[in-house]
Amino acid sequence: MPGPAPKRSDQRRRRNKPTMPISKVEGAALSQPVLGLEVHPLVADWYAALADGPEAQFYTPAMWQRARIVARMLDGVITAGRPSSQMYAALQSDMKSLLVDAGELRRLGIEVQAAEPAAQGDNVIDWAARVAAAPARG
Repeated sequence: MPGPAPKRSDQRRRRNKPTMPISKVEGAALSQPVLGLEVHPLVADWYAALADGPEAQFYTPAMWQRARIVARMLDGVITAGRPSSQMYAALQSDMKSLLVDAGELRRLGIEVQAAEPAAQGDNVIDWAARVAAAPARG
């Protein structure tokens, strides 16, 4: 669907019913395949975050494999001495197809509801522990 991403349903004023019903999701608990690649810690965190996001409940095995390919390509862009802007744009397009973009979710009629906020200190500690445990790349 061309044009800007639609607004959230609670921000729109409608007099007619939407043609496609809106699915509201809170999260998912699906198993994620092991990445199995030596990648930059940012890429590993991105891949791990896919399983924690609400889009994961829509993933098929093929989409998980696509996510692994995108992770490998993203690693190449991050670790390259001079990354290509065209490659990065292609990665952004692939990430949208993996439903990582909020606007793309709204285009499909899916709205992510905010979950209960975790204590901010816990997130920082968890993030710091994951970064410290990540293997160093040289």
